[in-house]
Amino acid sequence: MQLAIFTLLDEPRPPLAKPMDGVPNAYELNLVSDDVTIWYTITLHDGVEVITVQVVRPNF
Repeated sequence: MQLAIFTLLDEPRPPLAKPMDGVPNAYELNLVSDDVTIWYTITLHDGVEVITVQVVRPNF
């Protein structure tokens, strides 16, 4: 899980992340190798992108 978060820090909008319909700057990222799905948002604060992880769920 920690590796997934560090991956988002390097690339907040990886090609596999799907934008969520109706929610601006919200993404769903299914990490098959870690067997989890992450829902997160990206906002700007003082010119810096801030990533807020909303939900992390194991893939069943």
